[in-house]
Amino acid sequence: MKENYRKEIRGNDGIRKTTALVQYRMRIYGKENRFIMPLAAMLFMLYIMYSMKPAGVVSSFFMSSYMIFLIAVWNGFVMSSAEDPVMEQIQMLRVQNIFAYYVSKIVCLLLVGLAGTCICLVLPVAVNVINDGTLFERTLTGYDLFNAFLLLSGASFAGGTLGSILQPPMVLRERKTALLLTVLAAVLTIIKQALMQEIPLLKWILWILPPLERAGQIYGNADFFLLADTVKIFLLLMTYAVIYSMIKSVVSHRRKFA
Repeated sequence: MKENYRKEIRGNDGIRKTTALVQYRMRIYGKENRFIMPLAAMLFMLYIMYSMKPAGVVSSFFMSSYMIFLIAVWNGFVMSSAEDPVMEQIQMLRVQNIFAYYVSKIVCLLLVGLAGTCICLVLPVAVNVINDGTLFERTLTGYDLFNAFLLLSGASFAGGTLGSILQPPMVLRERKTALLLTVLAAVLTIIKQALMQEIPLLKWILWILPPLERAGQIYGNADFFLLADTVKIFLLLMTYAVIYSMIKSVVSHRRKFA
């Protein structure tokens, strides 16, 4: 009985610390206004995308997945590079829970990604309603929105974790080097399919980048979503995101206390 009670207390304490860290990080992120530029860029691109009608339902959300991926990479890099090494060590020593500390970082990326996903879904729906359902070539359904949510959320989380994995100064000491490598990784992810078609041998190198090209292969010229395919893409992107998060956490921890 006593052992079970102690385990429950430790579990609750871990959740409480994770929640507190997430609230703290999101509050700092909001106060420093680091979200303004990525948000403005995303709204501008959405405006351009939906300024011409009628738009294809699948093609517009497919293009949005590439756009939100790039925005998420930007957000992930900005959020991670803004962390102060001394403050991070103090936080870790205070919470005395490595798992809660690193999970809180992952949750923050997930929350920011979900916020971007919701904007990419709500804005076209609102514009479609304002235009009496004439924004898209066909009727927009809940099934379309659910598939779009999976596609966009997978792309945003994969982008956020990719953007944070080179996190200066925890992983790479030079910010310029980290920025250049992050931009290169993001661009290569977008053009990966074309590169592999031209140089097939590159597939043995580019597999380390998120498989966002799967969305292009399936939905590049499609008129309707297929839930089974969307789920596969979502799971692949989330798998890459989890692996990136684990690698980043391990490397970052070792570099900080080396």
